[in-house]
Amino acid sequence: MMYELNEKWKLYYSETDPAKRRELFDAAVADNAEEDAAPLRKRLYECRYTGDGADMMIRLIMGSISAAQVVRFALKWNVKSIKKDMERAGFKTGFDAGDTGRECLFHEIKNGVKRYIETCRSDSYGSAFSGMIKISRDEQHGRMTKELYNMTYGLMEKSAGIEVERFREYMLLFSEATEEAYQEEFQKPLGRSTR
Repeated sequence: MMYELNEKWKLYYSETDPAKRRELFDAAVADNAEEDAAPLRKRLYECRYTGDGADMMIRLIMGSISAAQVVRFALKWNVKSIKKDMERAGFKTGFDAGDTGRECLFHEIKNGVKRYIETCRSDSYGSAFSGMIKISRDEQHGRMTKELYNMTYGLMEKSAGIEVERFREYMLLFSEATEEAYQEEFQKPLGRSTR
């Protein structure tokens, strides 16, 4: 585990529904009145969930999955686009706040990955022809695992040598948080063993 989580924040980071998370945030702040990271956690929440109801972490995950499929010569534009999505989702805010910011961001990323994994369990995930042709649970799991691997380790490997400020350090934290979320969910590593 990269970062230990305070017991009073565990419920907040384990909940994936944005409205319920906001309620849990308010309760956790009341219980941790002396904690100085509460304004940062609130700012990361506000970066992640936009006024129109979008979840920027899910947008980042979907964009990263798409970018991992792009041919090498067009990848630099996609890397720049992913970095912008990362910053909209709160990466710059987290990194600029030092170790505490990285820790809060790490848990926010894990929560986003957990939400993505939940969506991959729906009957429509991986289906074809408007849901008429379904795939098995094992096929769903394999597809989701491959997507998570490709959007993290695969994208880092594919984008090696492409210099975009802060992208590599953002990707490292994104990959580590995704790895930990996957391990907690499935009790096995996502990493290189899934190739």
